[in-house]
Amino acid sequence: MADIKFSVSIAIVAAAIIGEIVSTIWYSEVTPWHSRGWSGPRYFWSAVVCDLGLAFILQYIMRNHWSASYHDWESVCFLALAITTVYSCLEAPHIVHNGHSMGHFFWHAVHKFVQLFVMIMVLDYAKRYN
Repeated sequence: MADIKFSVSIAIVAAAIIGEIVSTIWYSEVTPWHSRGWSGPRYFWSAVVCDLGLAFILQYIMRNHWSASYHDWESVCFLALAITTVYSCLEAPHIVHNGHSMGHFFWHAVHKFVQLFVMIMVLDYAKRYN
């Protein structure tokens, strides 16, 4: 059985903070794709906890299964795309509320890709400070 060790580091905290900043900017009212009708309110503390969990998962994947480096942004892009694809397959719209459901889901998946890409870059860049 694999041993999973959790330790909070500067890289984890930085990735979670940067991930939350990306989400806050992405879902702000000044973006062209913003629509209060489908995004709804954001719950800050639950988002921070989820960003920390995502940072731990990404760190585990990068340490044990996938080598991604900010010097090789293509590997970072491919890892983010792979995880976004898994997310998209699991979370694809099962119920179509209106004609815009697929468009809203597409932009949400693009948001996840951008968030993952930035968090992976930060995790790799900040690991030298651990």
